[in-house]
Amino acid sequence: MNKFNKKVLIVCPYTYPSACGIWARAYSDAKILSDNGYYVTVFSSNRIKGTNLKSVKNEDFDGLKLRKFRVLFSFGENALFWPQMFFSVIKLRPAIIHVHGYRHPHTLFALFAGKLLGSKTIITTHAPFDKDPRAPLYLKMFDKLFDLLIGWWQLKLFNKVIRITNWEEPHLEKLGIQNSILIPNSINSNFLKSYKSRNSHSPFHNLLYMGRIDPVKNLEWVKYAAEKLSKYNFKIHGPIQGYNKFESSSKNLKIVPDKYSPHEFIEELKESDIFLLPSIKESFGIVSLEAMAMGNILIANRSKGPQEYIVDGENGFLIRNEEEMVEKIEYIYNNWSKMPEIIKKANHTAEQYSEDKVGKLLLELYTSLNIIK
Repeated sequence: MNKFNKKVLIVCPYTYPSACGIWARAYSDAKILSDNGYYVTVFSSNRIKGTNLKSVKNEDFDGLKLRKFRVLFSFGENALFWPQMFFSVIKLRPAIIHVHGYRHPHTLFALFAGKLLGSKTIITTHAPFDKDPRAPLYLKMFDKLFDLLIGWWQLKLFNKVIRITNWEEPHLEKLGIQNSILIPNSINSNFLKSYKSRNSHSPFHNLLYMGRIDPVKNLEWVKYAAEKLSKYNFKIHGPIQGYNKFESSSKNLKIVPDKYSPHEFIEELKESDIFLLPSIKESFGIVSLEAMAMGNILIANRSKGPQEYIVDGENGFLIRNEEEMVEKIEYIYNNWSKMPEIIKKANHTAEQYSEDKVGKLLLELYTSLNIIK
């Protein structure tokens, strides 16, 4: 009797414990599949995004086999070349190859190996179409040339194309992909389990940002707000990337330039009222949904990701500049009696992105591939 072949390879450009959305999603997908009877191996480069560190030790954890490959050369943080993984894919012979990240070299190597093996191939694109306005011209030109010369036919060779946002769809349609599947990023169940209503609580007067301390995160706005609002406590916590150092002279702003665990994030959120996400570019913003799940009020820049799930003034607040950040903070605290309803709606929004709901979509997709051993 033929049996369903459940050998899966997940391919990700960065490795554990990278502080980035791509690794978080690749790990989440791998864990969901492993917990549901799939035999999952993860291939990644040896680069830890968010740091200058490399991790070369292969390891097994959470039921996953993680193999890391040395980057032979690179052009920026996204163009990492580790083509030796091609031969390891051939040796592994997975039934399904699931690649994370569009416009990455590893995507082509894994796709070609999959076609040679006759494996089913999936790509999660991770919304690379939202441009950083500060990016140098040569990188913008590279993206356009890649789409024109490679992207349009590369994407069509995959059996399934997954987008993590609705705003990606027209970009993919321009590349000839009319039937991409929406499977958004998901929230770890611990955030939803740890939610506590603040209906009967006075505000802590604590404001938080946690994530990479990177120029694209636009944390100068948080510095500005801390200078203007000395009666409130601000905190920025996360690994530094793109700065030699990141400091502030404001006594009410604490900066912790270290990585953190999900447990530490939950504990910080328990004592905060407002989560700040002033990013210039935010393709999705899972940290903001995690904060909303924990009862924090989100104030986010009008980047594309937060606009997927925030209705300004109903379940959070959207801003255009640092002055509006200050105005929204003052509005929230001056109208605290109105905030329980916003907090409740924010938590309900976050529930729509739970691991259970998103994981169900992923498992339905894998079942539809009809892999027969």
